[in-house]
Amino acid sequence: MSMTVRQLMKKSGVTLKDVASDAELPIPVVCRVLNDDLVQRVKDSAMELIVNRSRENADLAASMGEHG
Repeated sequence: MSMTVRQLMKKSGVTLKDVASDAELPIPVVCRVLNDDLVQRVKDSAMELIVNRSRENADLAASMGEHG
């Protein structure tokens, strides 16, 4: 699995303050933007659950059709 931007920052010694200074933004804004890694992780998890649930429902409907 690939590393998040925050993990890469930590590994390389880059701080939120460094990024904020370079981007000319307040630290809280940089922090919020970097949380997009979390947003994507949550969206990916939700999609995986949706797909799995849909599959389970389709399997259930198919098995009910076989017995009905």
